Amino acid sequence: MTVDESDLRGDVYRLFKSYTALADEIADLGGSDKAFLRIQSDPRLRFQIAALLVPNHPYVEPRTVTVNYDDPRWDNIDPSRYHSVEGVVRTDFPIGDEVGNREISYHLILISYSSSDRYVLSKMKGMGCRQPSRAEAETIIESFTPEELKKHPIVGIIGPPVERAAGHEDREYRLCIRGNEDGLDLCWNFAGDTWRSNCLFIAVCEP
Repeated sequence: MTVDESDLRGDVYRLFKSYTALADEIADLGGSDKAFLRIQSDPRLRFQIAALLVPNHPYVEPRTVTVNYDDPRWDNIDPSRYHSVEGVVRTDFPIGDEVGNREISYHLILISYSSSDRYVLSKMKGMGCRQPSRAEAETIIESFTPEELKKHPIVGIIGPPVERAAGHEDREYRLCIRGNEDGLDLCWNFAGDTWRSNCLFIAVCEP
């Protein structure tokens, strides 16, 4: 399929007008080209601008949930609470220093195309957020209904990549908690593998 040249010229013209309009506003406030170029270098700023332009997007505003970090369920893995446990043991989870009951804020990152965990984590960092702990990820996922999780599975990427045996070679994996209409899955995913575009990723807001 060929692209109509008049349509392409129209798109370029509209983008240029948008660019110059924003540049003019920055200049009117006494800003320089350096300030404008922050849009390219600062992912948090890009997210803030995008949130202003798409104010009604359901995943722009942060949500809150209360997490019980002292719940004894975190001391072990009870298989009956999960849909599947794929080679994950209690000691695989990083040890956190959170205690008691605490309300946290979090975002659900929805990527409009299939993306790697590296891209998701870079976007999370750019938003000023961090990866969830096990307690946070499971509490957040369990606050959603099976119908909601069927539409958008929710994923918590836990901790750093870990080297594990894969056949005849070692590969880096990431520990993940995934929630869908069937329940919670504890699993290892290849680091760098692509996630489906309908997944939501938990990003916990830094205090």
